[in-house]
Order: sequence, then C-alpha cells, then structure tokens
Amino acid sequence: MEDEQFCSWSDNYSWEESWTAEIMRSNLEDFLRSTGVLRSGHLGNLLDLRVIRKALSGRVELLEVVTDRGNYRVAGDKIRWALRKGSDAHSILPSTRFDLQIQRDRSGSIVRITASGKGNGHGVGMCQTGAIGMARNGYSYKDILAFYYPGTKIARFN
Repeated sequence: MEDEQFCSWSDNYSWEESWTAEIMRSNLEDFLRSTGVLRSGHLGNLLDLRVIRKALSGRVELLEVVTDRGNYRVAGDKIRWALRKGSDAHSILPSTRFDLQIQRDRSGSIVRITASGKGNGHGVGMCQTGAIGMARNGYSYKDILAFYYPGTKIARFN
C-alpha cells in the first residue's frame, strides 16, 4: 500500500515555491538578523544556495547561503523559516523535503530560485490527510498507525 493512494489529495502533497533573487536575499537577511547570526550590515549579494546535506528521507538537513560578504549555514527545520514561502512571505516553507533549481542570467547572477517539494510539517511520519483518507476507506486506527509507524505495538496501560 502506498501513501500516495490516500495522501495525494493534500494541498502540500506536492508543492512548488519560487523567489526572485532579491526576495530570497531579503527573506534570508531578515531570518539571519532575527536569529542573531547577522548582527550588523547587510547580507550582501546572493551568489548561491547549496544543499550541503540531506537525510535519507530526502529532507534538507543543512543549507548553505553563499554571499559576497560571507557564507551562512541554516540547519534542520529552521530552513523552513529562513526561506519562507515565495507566494506568502508571512508563511514558512511547507517542509524541508525539496530540491532547489537556480536560474541564472548570462553573467551567472541568480535570477530565480525554485523549490520543488513534498509534504507538510516536520516529517516525523504520519500524513494527516492520508490518515483521514485511510479512515474514509474503512481502515481502523490500528491499521493506520501500523501503516505509518511499522513495527510499533499498541498497548493499553492501566
């Protein structure tokens, strides 16, 4: 049984966000200031975004921001806050399970950054939409928990 069968109707099952270089630079600068990493001045010109490490699940664990004034690293779930959504800068990125595509002009400067991803949240296992889909198709809570958390046992404690 595949999760896609029950979870694909979720709004964030598959998603894409896109930013101009200036909007991404501004989002990153705001985030780095809010965390105290960027204490004074400006971030500088955005030269690159590099995925340094991914988990086996495909989630980005470490992202490097490369500017003409230095490099900065953002780790784990904080990546969602650093990038923010391109369609709504007040919302965080749906998840860290994404790939980046960077479009450059002839001189090599970044024009647009696009993240293509899947999922919503922190990635600890259960697609809530998928669980609803399974329940609507007659699966019990035990079936649903066994599907999303294989090898676990359900026990009653008194």
